[in-house]
Amino acid sequence: MALYYEGFSKAQQEIQNADLDELLRHIDGLYGRDNIEDESNIKEVRTEALRQCKEDFTDTTSPEYSMVGFYSDLLKAQGIL
Repeated sequence: MALYYEGFSKAQQEIQNADLDELLRHIDGLYGRDNIEDESNIKEVRTEALRQCKEDFTDTTSPEYSMVGFYSDLLKAQGIL
């Protein structure tokens, strides 16, 4: 299994090449605009679109997802993250 569903890399590439209107439509189709401000620039909107894309393509049932969560929690407990 993989941490991300098939097509994740292609979706990321499309986001990198999208204009502002395309990015906003992408965000609207996923989790909405709550994490961006009205005066956000294209870089901020692209970052949010990439974050939402990553969340959408993450396979939360994969063993890799559990492992990432475990190590993230461990590093946070050690004050590293």
